[in-house]
Amino acid sequence: MKSQKPNKSLRVPEQEFLSPILPRVKASKDYRDRKTLLEKCDELLGKSGIEIRLQEAALVKAQEQSDKVLTEKQRLHIQQWTSQALRCNIARILTGDSFRQFAFHLAESFLLQQFCRLIKFDTVHVPGKSTLQEYSEAFEVEEIQEIIHLLTGSAQKKSAEIGLEESFDDSVVLMDSTCMELNIHFPVDWVLLRDALRTLTKAIECIRRHGLKSRIQTPSEFRKQMNKLCIAMTHQKRGKDSRKRRKEILRQMKRLSRCVEKHGRRYHKLLSDQWEKTDLSQKEVDQILKRIDSILTQLPEAIDQAHERIIGERQVPNDRKILSLYESHSQVYHRGKAGKPTEFGLQLLVGESMDGLIVDWDLVEGAPKNDTQHLKPCIERLQASGITILEAVGDRGFASLKNSKYLFQQQIGDQLCPRGVIDLQKRLQEKEFVTFQKRRAQTEARISILKHRFIGPTIPAKGIKRQKKHVAWSILTHNLWVIARKIITQAEPMQQAA
Repeated sequence: MKSQKPNKSLRVPEQEFLSPILPRVKASKDYRDRKTLLEKCDELLGKSGIEIRLQEAALVKAQEQSDKVLTEKQRLHIQQWTSQALRCNIARILTGDSFRQFAFHLAESFLLQQFCRLIKFDTVHVPGKSTLQEYSEAFEVEEIQEIIHLLTGSAQKKSAEIGLEESFDDSVVLMDSTCMELNIHFPVDWVLLRDALRTLTKAIECIRRHGLKSRIQTPSEFRKQMNKLCIAMTHQKRGKDSRKRRKEILRQMKRLSRCVEKHGRRYHKLLSDQWEKTDLSQKEVDQILKRIDSILTQLPEAIDQAHERIIGERQVPNDRKILSLYESHSQVYHRGKAGKPTEFGLQLLVGESMDGLIVDWDLVEGAPKNDTQHLKPCIERLQASGITILEAVGDRGFASLKNSKYLFQQQIGDQLCPRGVIDLQKRLQEKEFVTFQKRRAQTEARISILKHRFIGPTIPAKGIKRQKKHVAWSILTHNLWVIARKIITQAEPMQQAA
């Protein structure tokens, strides 16, 4: 099948978006601020060109997948769908809602409906939670990265066009790393057995509801038994025979887990062989089987791990340790913070410009890296995106002889904080170094804003692919927010004078 070579002429001119005028709301400054912010974000999406770029990319992809030339109606539908997906993702992250909460919020808020282009004369078609999730997964990470670079480039090169009095400076990158915690239970060994039993029994209940049954004790009774054992385990932290009692309780947990494991395997085979007798679709069956497979594959190892730790009283190496049955890529992150020396999640590198835009990031898949290993890839990614870096700023974790040599070869100013006390004292005599290091302290606040205001305290997505997309959408929304607030701040003195 030959696909016709697409070009930018695929895009259809769209009619100017028309909607009723929003009512004027008095005595609510927070609402007026949100309204002004969304209006500026709406202008930025158009003036920076990122909305058009995303539409063009979607049209090219659709044309490549079709064996016929797309009609004008089809192209217009793709453009409108892409625009809604982009705007819904941005608005959802700005509000901090889940998919379900945002679906309600979107149906109730005329302001959000207008921003997301959902109003068509007297009809509003609001997407549901499943459609909103499809929007979040509609674009690849590389596509989101491209429009982020396009937006940051507009703030630097086309500042007057988007309404900035002064262009943003992207010649300095301030780097730091943090741990993005995942939405998992604290990794206690016997809790893994409880999670496994709970998932298997719920899957069995689902299969039974849809008409396939085999002899088994009521599945909820297994959960009751496991919950009683978990309560008993928590009460054995102190006491004369606490170690002995913990081992006895774990043995009961192991017997119960193996019993449910056998039922899980039997029901897995039953559903796989006779799913046509149910009212489930093939996709629903695959999802249930995948869920059971995931637990059955990990359960023997989780039982062995609990046995080693509690009965054998032996340590398990981190590379062999299961932290979560659902987020198997989660890592142990030793940071030595007061009150929280160890975190469980993924390492996130953030590169910030002097004006607060995030120009580079990397959600590390696998074990956390030393900060010294992040500098060179960060500079290379920035240079590949067309940004000329003149100064690199980081804390002492980024400093090394190898990195200093690399920066010298690239003719980039080395503003990394030295590790040695004597070297640091010498650098503190340099006015420029002191200025950059003072500014670097604000990067900690920038990371906190990104984590708690946009991404969330934990990444609200499952699987490394979706988590990377969520981080990318969050950074795009953050950069839009920064630029829009800058434009609003510049306009305030003029409005007061008028």
